[in-house]
Amino acid sequence: MNFKKIVVVMGCTLMAIVLVSPSFGGPSEWSYRISLLSTSALSDDGELFLVGCENGEYFVFDRYGNLMVNRTFEQKIYAVDIAENGNMIFGLDNGFVFVDGDGEIKSKEFTEPVFSVSITRNGSFAVAGTRKEIFLINPMGLRWKSEIMIESTPEERSSSASAPATSSIPAMSSGV
Repeated sequence: MNFKKIVVVMGCTLMAIVLVSPSFGGPSEWSYRISLLSTSALSDDGELFLVGCENGEYFVFDRYGNLMVNRTFEQKIYAVDIAENGNMIFGLDNGFVFVDGDGEIKSKEFTEPVFSVSITRNGSFAVAGTRKEIFLINPMGLRWKSEIMIESTPEERSSSASAPATSSIPAMSSGV
């Protein structure tokens, strides 16, 4: 091993310690008391942590545990997601809300309860889903929505397959 390789290896080792060790500014243990927690999400880069609660309150923490945003909606929060830039999407009891990193509402739509949400890594688009519709949203508003046509659930299909067959045609007897 020559001197140049040793320096590179030592530099990478030191960098790994800086990223992992709390004494060098890396992540450390932290805790926060939150009641009625219903859902949570972590940004793709691991820098932001979003928590939603049944009482409509939400919290955004950075990776060090510092509270960045704390706001409240008037509805139960069913689903959340957060982008690296802090943009957030919330699935609520009566619709969805697209919020920027400062907690300002950029777009909202009132529907039935929204149980599923997802946002792109850069926060430019999000999707939200109810039991009947899917929505594509960006900070400027609703881009499109599509109705979901559900014919039957797997449970309904399996119960109808196992149900005894009925017939209105009388059974024929063999003359034997």
